Amino acid sequence: LIEVVIDAKRTRVSVRIDGVRFSQPDMETPLALALMDYLKGAANFNMNEHRRKQSGFVKFDVQHYGRHEFGVTTLGSTQGRSMILSVDPRKQASIPFEELGLLDSQREHLAKVLDDVGKIVIISSPSNHGQTSTLYSFLQRHDPYTQSVWTYEDDIPFEIEGVSHERIPVDASAETINKHLTTMFRRDPQVIYFGRVPDELTAKTVINGEPEVRIYLGMRKSDTLSALRQWVSVAGDVSRASRHLGAIVSQRLVRKLCPTCRTPYTPDAAAMKKLNLPAKRVTRLYKASGQVLVNRKPQECETCHGRGYSGRTGAFEVIILDDEARRMIKTKQIDKLRSYLRKQKTLWLQEAALAKVLDGTTDIKEITRAFSAGAERASSRTAAGRAAIAKTASKGPPEKNKTRRPPEPPGTESPPGTHSGGRTAAGTAY
Repeated sequence: LIEVVIDAKRTRVSVRIDGVRFSQPDMETPLALALMDYLKGAANFNMNEHRRKQSGFVKFDVQHYGRHEFGVTTLGSTQGRSMILSVDPRKQASIPFEELGLLDSQREHLAKVLDDVGKIVIISSPSNHGQTSTLYSFLQRHDPYTQSVWTYEDDIPFEIEGVSHERIPVDASAETINKHLTTMFRRDPQVIYFGRVPDELTAKTVINGEPEVRIYLGMRKSDTLSALRQWVSVAGDVSRASRHLGAIVSQRLVRKLCPTCRTPYTPDAAAMKKLNLPAKRVTRLYKASGQVLVNRKPQECETCHGRGYSGRTGAFEVIILDDEARRMIKTKQIDKLRSYLRKQKTLWLQEAALAKVLDGTTDIKEITRAFSAGAERASSRTAAGRAAIAKTASKGPPEKNKTRRPPEPPGTESPPGTHSGGRTAAGTAY
């Protein structure tokens, strides 16, 4: 993602690689304005509109990197103008269900709920943590040629063939949104995705809709129980709010360690104790590097271009709501619900993230970064949780990916050294 922001004094440029922002040198303002106008023309935007948000797509041949699609968004205010370019946004948002990052047990239980008729599924995460990709992955499990599938969302990253996509107008009132959603229910849908936190009026429309319709709702909450509380609050009627609730999913995106240059190390027992992990069973972890040794000299890793990370995956908290769980919601026993879910071997969000540290997918530093924006509490506190993630770790690290990516824009970070398949890692273990 590339962002260009023009104000009265300067034109700032930044790039976001795998969710991490890197500042770039300022651009000359006349050049930035010319670039913005060129891309607006290529995307068939209104050239005379400088304030209202406009979104579209353009395709370019990028020399030896091949043909790529760019999502273009422009908007402005009295303070200036800005433009956001996303590289291959449709490809970024189109991730198969099996590749989202769900743990095996989570994927198995969640798939049963997604395939069941008449269930409401809530997907919750902070902004920029993959909620749309997950929702679209869920949608693509349904055959739009044998089922009527509708979406009603603020932004449409790409259109799924056979799915009826409708955009929520920027200035739409709650009454307008509710009226349109009511009309949508009258069209005999089997699946509806509503991509906005519902207000009381809309929530009542959802829970009073056809009982055979699958509903996917997006929320911006940090964990599943927070999303549950918000849903119950806006729905008003606790009994109806819980009746068809099938699952709540919360997630974070974490960067994956570069498979070429990650470095193995023996974790400190004291550090494992702080994480409530069994030190005797965890004898090896990995950390980011960004460097490899070639002829005994450290060099920047060609796979990750010195960042130490390549690509992202999701860490998920999935709660499956059976009849007993719904009864607890109906009787407002949320604290007891948490204990009940633990007895059902539910993994909390940070436990699922730590499982990805233990299997070598990512490292502790990245987990700390991904969770630093929120105020989540450490959740690997019980024997059940520790045993579950230790079991996941015992499967060993994932296979290395041999593919290489083209060079990224300058300004990337350069972490210390790591391991390489046929090379020796630069740096020492800690």
